[in-house]
Amino acid sequence: MAKGSNSNRKRIKFFVSCAHKNQQLAESFVGELMDMLRPSKAYEYVKWTYSFTHSLDRMDTITANGRMQKRRLTLSQYIIRRNGVPAGARGSLRNMLHRSLGASTFAGFWRYWNPVFGYTLARYVFAPLKLVVPSALAHVVTFLVCGAIHDLVTMAVRGSSAFFFTPWFFFLGVGVLLGDALGLDFSGKPWPVRAAANLTYISTCLVITIAMGHFMAQAAA
Repeated sequence: MAKGSNSNRKRIKFFVSCAHKNQQLAESFVGELMDMLRPSKAYEYVKWTYSFTHSLDRMDTITANGRMQKRRLTLSQYIIRRNGVPAGARGSLRNMLHRSLGASTFAGFWRYWNPVFGYTLARYVFAPLKLVVPSALAHVVTFLVCGAIHDLVTMAVRGSSAFFFTPWFFFLGVGVLLGDALGLDFSGKPWPVRAAANLTYISTCLVITIAMGHFMAQAAA
């Protein structure tokens, strides 16, 4: 364990060696391991990975904000990392549901839920916003954009105005920030408890959205 040169965080270095004929499975395992590490303000994790099926001659660093440095995953790689299988492969939906509902944090839920949409929003909305506004604001705006897209699709299908998903996703984004601020982490709990916590978080935000909609409708009447 050594002090980082550019921060007061302690740097923890570890080595991962994987030998499997299925490279996708090996990379999925390493991805799951990295997701289990909880970055903090005090620690920085550095991974050196070597695979006998494919030499990964690089070092990946996870800093306190959870960003992977020195490596940019493609969409297909990201999907495999999150679901363990390629997009559309057998078991893809089951894995997504199991991993997202079983996430130990609210933020973790969104890392696994709909990886195609998550990758696109993270790369083309959150990442550019984060360069000009605080991370928390970029996070909430990204959720608002996600909700707005859902509302636009709803309007296109119904042929009438819709304003439901945008506020719902706003509360979902705020819920993630609150969960992080409160230090909510269900890592030590069994899967049913983690699933119940995530479903409670989602349904609570839904109830708040519905209640707000009723209040606004009554106020406008």
